[in-house]
Amino acid sequence: DSGTHLMWTAKDNGSGVSLSQAARYCRELKLGGFEDWSLPSIDELQAIYGGKEDQSGYHVKGPIKLTGWQWSASQGQQEGEGWALDFGDGGRASVAAGDSGLNRAVCVRRGP
Repeated sequence: DSGTHLMWTAKDNGSGVSLSQAARYCRELKLGGFEDWSLPSIDELQAIYGGKEDQSGYHVKGPIKLTGWQWSASQGQQEGEGWALDFGDGGRASVAAGDSGLNRAVCVRRGP
């Protein structure tokens, strides 16, 4: 993303994971010759919300394939929670970190 100098994975991990599993997925990801992937902040996720609705009903700026809500690395409203973003309507939710229902991991790396 030339506006934010962030590089995003082309898709999320594809299945429901807890917050710690999402963070580990990104931390251990080796993709495109890079090994410094991480879970984005809630504000970084919010920055890529928008654009036309895709076939899954999500609004994502850029060619990123999402399959559910996306975890962020940002602390939720209460201890033991993390923020997640719904790319269907742009809403944020503070979710129990152990909940793996619809939440996925899309990863980001920060450019130079």
